[in-house]
Amino acid sequence: MSNSILTQYIEKISDINDYGTLIGWINNLSKEVTVDTSIRTPENYVYGCQVATWFQCTKTNNRIYFSFDSDSNVTKGIVKILLDILNGSTVEEIKKLTFYDFRQISMRLPTERQRTLQIILNKAHELANTIGDTE
Repeated sequence: MSNSILTQYIEKISDINDYGTLIGWINNLSKEVTVDTSIRTPENYVYGCQVATWFQCTKTNNRIYFSFDSDSNVTKGIVKILLDILNGSTVEEIKKLTFYDFRQISMRLPTERQRTLQIILNKAHELANTIGDTE
């Protein structure tokens, strides 16, 4: 898990003073996302998000890597922040990351987007625990 990446995102977001600029920045992040539409399956669907979102993980050399897709660019941008921090982490590192670690980011988001961040983080914990148990 990369705390330095989380810190960079927190610093960037703290420099943004209005909601419109924040959403524009998050939308721009979504353009950097490479999505795999093949994960759009019922077993990868994430329930509870404001818009349709799919999420999965793989394990390579004891490191966890997530992939996702969503119908929303804002969701894609929010999840990109999360995955930039999580991808390449161990199961134990992922377990240590909590929603509280994202408080300086989430407090700038509307409630429904905070919920998306929480749901995806919870799903990351669930999938990492499941895949971690397979070896």
